[in-house]
Amino acid sequence: MKLSFPKVFICLLVVALTIAIISCGSQTPAKEVTTTAATTTAPATTTPTEAQLFLEIVSPADKSSVTSAETTVTGKTLPIAIVSVNGILVKVGADGSFSSLVQLELGPNVIQIEASTISGEEVGKVLAVGRTQ
Repeated sequence: MKLSFPKVFICLLVVALTIAIISCGSQTPAKEVTTTAATTTAPATTTPTEAQLFLEIVSPADKSSVTSAETTVTGKTLPIAIVSVNGILVKVGADGSFSSLVQLELGPNVIQIEASTISGEEVGKVLAVGRTQ
């Protein structure tokens, strides 16, 4: 896949805007404090932690080769994650699954998959997929 300057610039701009949008919502709300009488000791309470962000690519396999002009990228992540494939946002299902159709040029193609959360966590994978005739 040949990347021209405008394509690279647009991809970087989309990623930067996505990160900016995500970081705007990452402010932590103030915690409510409850006091009790001095003679009573309240047990410490903890809030459950978010699940760790992950990104699992089901298909296509990295360094694979195909003959078709397109391939479907499928994977799994947290249901609350924001996913993009080659800079294009992809819908994530309630079970965390996602898929995206990617056009392939003859020769080597790079597919970049990124997942992030509103709290700022990010994880990404890059696949190399070759298209032959």
